Amino acid sequence: MFTDQDLRNSINSASSSGQVGTGSKNTEEPTELLRQIAEFCIESNGCSINAIINNFGLGFNRAQRIVKLFEELGIVSVKNGTKAREILVDSYKLREILGIDE
Repeated sequence: MFTDQDLRNSINSASSSGQVGTGSKNTEEPTELLRQIAEFCIESNGCSINAIINNFGLGFNRAQRIVKLFEELGIVSVKNGTKAREILVDSYKLREILGIDE
């Protein structure tokens, strides 16, 4: 298990290279795409794989990896049946998690 500090260190080092992911080469996503999807979820007040697929034109597997990453980062809640996942952060906290300075 990761501590909060381990996660922050991992995100900060990944975001400085423009990539945030779960550590596997195949699952790293551009920080800008993650930010756009996360902001969309915050504005929609929920996060679902189908909404990400429909609004961003991603495939199921990629959208699923992003949602799983958001769960690991504490951005969204764990799966709750067929309901959309709850958003656990606001825009300010999201920028902090993703290491985005604005």
